[in-house]
Amino acid sequence: MLELVTSPKRAKDAIDDKELSDGPLFPGDKFFTEWFRKRGTIYSFLFKKNLRVTNIQVAELIALLRSYRLDSGRDLAFRSVEGYKDFLVHVAQSLKVVLAEGNTKSRALQSKYGDLICDAAVIDVMYGSCVVYLPPGVVIDLKAVCSQSGYIHSCGRNVYIRNVYKAAKNEFFANLEGYLGERYAGKRVFFRPYSNEDFTDFDRKQRESLKFGLDDVKLSVQKYFLGEDRIADVIEEMRSVFQGRLEIPGPGDYHNDFRLLNGLRRSSDFAHRNALFLIMDHSTRLNEQPQGNTQLRGNRHFIICYDQEFINENPFHLFDEDKPAWFDHTTLPHTLAGAMINISRPFWPRRSGPLFVCDCFVGSGTTLLEASKCDDIICSGLDYEPISPLLIEDNVHFFSLSVEKLREYEGLVLEVANYLVSSDDSPAYARQWDLSEPGMAFGEARKLFSRWLERRTKSPESTPALVKSLREVSPFVRLLFYTQLKGARRYEAAITSGSYTIDKALHQELGTLQEELKQLVGLRQRTESGESDGRRMIFQGAYSESLSIAEAALKSLSNQLLKRVKSKNCLKWRPRTEFDLIVTDPPYGFNTTEDPEALAEIYCTFLRTAVKSLKDGGQLVLALPDWSHTGRRLPAFILKDFITHQVVTIAEQEGREIITSAEQITKTVPVAPYYWESERALRRAILHFRFRKRPEYRRDSQAPPRELTSGPGGLTLQ
Repeated sequence: MLELVTSPKRAKDAIDDKELSDGPLFPGDKFFTEWFRKRGTIYSFLFKKNLRVTNIQVAELIALLRSYRLDSGRDLAFRSVEGYKDFLVHVAQSLKVVLAEGNTKSRALQSKYGDLICDAAVIDVMYGSCVVYLPPGVVIDLKAVCSQSGYIHSCGRNVYIRNVYKAAKNEFFANLEGYLGERYAGKRVFFRPYSNEDFTDFDRKQRESLKFGLDDVKLSVQKYFLGEDRIADVIEEMRSVFQGRLEIPGPGDYHNDFRLLNGLRRSSDFAHRNALFLIMDHSTRLNEQPQGNTQLRGNRHFIICYDQEFINENPFHLFDEDKPAWFDHTTLPHTLAGAMINISRPFWPRRSGPLFVCDCFVGSGTTLLEASKCDDIICSGLDYEPISPLLIEDNVHFFSLSVEKLREYEGLVLEVANYLVSSDDSPAYARQWDLSEPGMAFGEARKLFSRWLERRTKSPESTPALVKSLREVSPFVRLLFYTQLKGARRYEAAITSGSYTIDKALHQELGTLQEELKQLVGLRQRTESGESDGRRMIFQGAYSESLSIAEAALKSLSNQLLKRVKSKNCLKWRPRTEFDLIVTDPPYGFNTTEDPEALAEIYCTFLRTAVKSLKDGGQLVLALPDWSHTGRRLPAFILKDFITHQVVTIAEQEGREIITSAEQITKTVPVAPYYWESERALRRAILHFRFRKRPEYRRDSQAPPRELTSGPGGLTLQ
């Protein structure tokens, strides 16, 4: 009898061969089902952005799962579904394991390779979601994984996953029946098909956040089938088959769910924290085109049912790369910055004391805001632009505002937007407007904006004098200034051609800001009924438990960040502190006419200083341009291949070596370097380096390093 026994603290049951197969060959498929579905745990993770935009979300998920493992087991190894089954079957066949009573070969499989089986997780990556199979005894802090992530939208136990061409109603019902009996005996649960019919016509205000993400996992219940049955008909049948156990809303606007749920949550027999969702996702395939390392959507469709336990409602993600205090549209999205930090987590030192994190091109503070979600982290940053510390101060202030103040801002923004499109051009209306609160704020912001226009072609664009003037006005005036700046930059070509005016561009941006304020007010109102768990807020969301950042944590950001952010040229950067992690997005020269030689000097100096300032075991995570969609040529010395070679060289010169991790995952799972795709501008590459002090090897030469010198005959090597 084949017994794969884990440690006493983990799975204690043995797998009996007779339960798996009646034949002599090792039953890989049935073992997989028994080991993971019946004895282990299977989770579904839904991503905010799919592989059309980035593949770093998968690396982030793996890193978070490794970091928030609660049992005392070894580090998890991740394999694909096919890779795991092939490994198990091939090893069993090589050992000639058969399913016969008293077969000693099966003991060899257990004793020699039991650890590989017990500490191996399986990951099944789809276009917009992911299914993770954890072996028996592995326990994950799912709440922490979700709340700390950049790209996880929601997560929970997987109930069913099947290729739509192989799916069958009876199989789905059987899985659902088993899950309800195990998890919700005596309870009613909400069941929601995430369908185009019920959502797409009613969620267009969030279309930008849904694009290349949640929009692509909606299913058409009238179009798709489970075997011979249309999904719409299956759902109708479920109302009677699962009567008293599932609460299934009628077709139509999904906003009606909330009134229904408010009533259901008053019942003691209703599972008010969770909801079952039915979604559709796609397989993936690798883009083999030159300059195209992105993952493409495959031809296979999968029907997925999962129990949504947690949803990530990070307030920063409502704005993403559009934070209120804003200076340039090369800002990293918050989702990407969070993921860049998280891929480094498994390698954070386990010593006592804080983790030291730095962003050398801190801008408006995206990486530092994301890093501050974590406990026991000390963040610092620097930037060439004198306005950078004020941007961070204003963003921290904005996200710390009360609900009442946010509502006030929302009303003032609406008044300014209405003024810009008003047809009343009478002197009386103009005088009345100029004396009103929003009118005076708008006038001050416009004067400051005019001063910026005088320097927009110079470097740096902001000056200490402009920053001083901005500090002398109210935070709301500065908010209007930043919004005018967004309009001018984003619609620059249209304004130059005359198809747009500055006021029209500003009106567009004010409309976006007003909608973002409305969403933030709604989020803050929902958190008022929640409870704080350290730096995390937990509250009842629309369908499941929501996770956000605690208000106290937001207010404490000013003490953590503002004292450690400086306006300084990286060429003069001489850090007094050694860092555990440097996460940054260096300048590309993409939206400027920056001197290439000056840009090259920035990269050479920054990279060497960064490597030297890292502690033993320190990490460097970089976002770099990889490809321009506009035809703008990028300097070779800022591209990923060149930078990788440069970092390796610098590390060797500074007595460091780069550590690489071996992953046993097939090509269907994204691997480094990761990409992030902008639809209109450029693709970024995300590089991740780990360093340690380089030991002396026998091959090391005592010869001095050679240098290139310039002379009459050109370059020579000395």
